[in-house]
Amino acid sequence: MGLKRIVDPAAMAVELSQAKKQVEIAASDTTDDDQLTRMIATATDDVERMTRRALITQQWRLTVDAVRDRMPLPRPPCASIQSVQYRDNAGVWQTHSPSYYELLSDESPATVYFTLLPWATSVLPQSYRINYTAGFGATHASIPEQFKNVIYELVAFRFMNRGDEVGTSDTNKIPNQIKWALDSLHCGAKYD
Repeated sequence: MGLKRIVDPAAMAVELSQAKKQVEIAASDTTDDDQLTRMIATATDDVERMTRRALITQQWRLTVDAVRDRMPLPRPPCASIQSVQYRDNAGVWQTHSPSYYELLSDESPATVYFTLLPWATSVLPQSYRINYTAGFGATHASIPEQFKNVIYELVAFRFMNRGDEVGTSDTNKIPNQIKWALDSLHCGAKYD
C-alpha cells in the first residue's frame, strides 16, 4: 500500500496574525513573519502527521495491490473522490465508473464502498489507486478550534525556545500538554 499527497494545501491552517498574538508580537512588527510562517507550516505538518488527519483541503492518492468492497481512506476527513483507477492487461491506467462506488463520508476514516469492484488484469503490484480530496476546508476558518489551538501552542513553544542547542535540553521536544492534546485529536487510522 502506498499513500501520497499529490496536491498540497493552498493556504495555512492558522492565521499568522493569531500566531503573532500567541507569542506576544505586535501586528505591525514584521521582523519574525518569515520564521513564524515556517513554524506554522512545521507545526501543521506535525499535527497532521500525529493525528493522521488532513486539515486544509489537499489531494491524496491511495495505491494498493487489491481492493475489497469497502476501502477506508486514510487522512480524514474525506470530502470527495476524484477517481478510482486500475491497470488493464497492457499496464495502462483505466478509470472505474463512478456509478460503481460510493463515498461513505460519515465514517472516520471515510470509506469507499464498491457496488462493482474494478478488475485489474495486470499482475503488477499496486494496480489500483484512489485519488481523493481530504481536509476540513480550503481556509483556516474551516479548521476546528482544537486543532488550531494545538498548532498555536506548538508555534509558541518553538518560538520561545528558538536558538536553544538541539540535544542539550528537552526544549526541542513537544511538551506533554501538547502531546496530550494531539492524542485527543487522533482519528484512530492504523495503516497510515
